[in-house]
Amino acid sequence: MKKVLFLSIGVMISVVSVFGQKTLKVTEKDMAGVVFREAGDNETVVEVQSNVPLDFESTMDKEVNVYDKREENKFFFYNLLFSTDKKYNGRKLKIKSDGFETHVEPLNLKAKVPVGLFVLDPNSSVGVGCYFEHLNKGNAFFANTQYANAKEEYYLALECSDVPDDNDLSKKIEDAGTALDSKRAADNYYNAGKYIEAKREYEKLRGLNPNDNYPVERIAACDTRIPNLPRTLQVKVTDANGYNMSDVEFLGDEYKVDKSGNLVLDNGKPQKKKGFAQATATYYNGVYSVTVKHVNQTLTMRKYIDGKTEYYEVISIPSTTDIMDVKLINTRMTSAEITKQGFDLGNKILDKSIKN
Repeated sequence: MKKVLFLSIGVMISVVSVFGQKTLKVTEKDMAGVVFREAGDNETVVEVQSNVPLDFESTMDKEVNVYDKREENKFFFYNLLFSTDKKYNGRKLKIKSDGFETHVEPLNLKAKVPVGLFVLDPNSSVGVGCYFEHLNKGNAFFANTQYANAKEEYYLALECSDVPDDNDLSKKIEDAGTALDSKRAADNYYNAGKYIEAKREYEKLRGLNPNDNYPVERIAACDTRIPNLPRTLQVKVTDANGYNMSDVEFLGDEYKVDKSGNLVLDNGKPQKKKGFAQATATYYNGVYSVTVKHVNQTLTMRKYIDGKTEYYEVISIPSTTDIMDVKLINTRMTSAEITKQGFDLGNKILDKSIKN
């Protein structure tokens, strides 16, 4: 059983390593008129030019004769000497480079007729043509969160004579511009204390570039500040007969905050303080405008009649901004009872929001 497990793990590791590697781009190089003196009557030369360092193996030779190797202008040049004897028909050249999948190139060689190969990392900015050079530079800038530079490189790629018809430069230019705008807007919102709006823009930026850690950190910072922001609710309160009720008081749970004004958390939940905080409320045309904090999940209402009768009700605060219709039921509870009811309901809502 253990052997099977180890074998499975080994297979998984090898599969992951293969899929994690990049692919080399190999094309033929024009060698018309080129003669290599090093080649004998039954030999020829394969010249390989690459923008990454290479190693070679042959399917029919014990080793590949690399008789010349040099580096010029960020390119690597290799001259490989091969026999053209018929017994080598079907020979294949294995081209290797660290971090890349091995490329297998069939070699149908003729005496004194050299073969030229371009071997390129297509994601490089060296020797891949105007379009790919600027495209790859733009992609590198975008990955490194340098969105203005990325946008400029994408525009340069668009002007290249070798730009393919099926390019996606318009989308890349749009994404780079959106990333710039979102970052600028998010930072402005954040500095102005508008953390909900800032979080929305940072999430947009994160969606464009998962490699950018900046919006991730800022979203976390927003999440610690949003619960303490004020929120306005519209509440319509009626009695059991459907008549509007005036002079209703609104209470919200009190929560602990640190010196910076951030909520104090306990196992991911805001810590409540004893008692309630009076919520700011104005009454107009049968509707109350009630200001609470985003952390408040429940709202407690009470009304005194003749200084004796108290109407209590604890309600869940919905996420919408529509008017909340509440029928205030004539139920009298002690302070301890209403605190427990609000605490239980609030925790139930908090648990649900944390899980989601």
